[in-house]
Amino acid sequence: GTKGASGLKRMLLGSNAAQVISRAPCPVLAVPKTKVFRGIQRIVYATNYERSEIAALNKLSKLAALFDAEIQVVHIFTEKENLDPEKSRKFEETVRNNVASDKLVFKLIPHTDLQTGLNELLAYTRADMLAMSPHKRGILDRLFHPSQTQSMAYHTFTPLLAVPGV
Repeated sequence: GTKGASGLKRMLLGSNAAQVISRAPCPVLAVPKTKVFRGIQRIVYATNYERSEIAALNKLSKLAALFDAEIQVVHIFTEKENLDPEKSRKFEETVRNNVASDKLVFKLIPHTDLQTGLNELLAYTRADMLAMSPHKRGILDRLFHPSQTQSMAYHTFTPLLAVPGV
């Protein structure tokens, strides 16, 4: 379960859930303290079009199949990002060819901020779960590029499933 950490407490101590997510070799489900389980019908998977995400989506599709749930594969892009429609198309094709699920939906969403965009999408679609694939990174990369998965563990009111890729 997660209670959420903010401000100075988050900087100094971090979050237990975020630390487990960054270190665990297996999927980790972080559930907000106030969340009540009502089943799983819709899962939002936030993608950055990484090849390693295919393995994560394969794992996620097995969970989704147990609940007959839809997986929305979502890429949120900002003004700074040069959106490459061909990259998006190729990723969708690769996923469809390698992930056994007939309940995949692909979305491209423009927004000024990834976290806010994801939280707005989760609320709008009434998603039951957010799934992301944390990436193993070196210390310098962690210092200059904070983990989006860990950040969402602090800032989402929806259960977050961190599914490591390869």
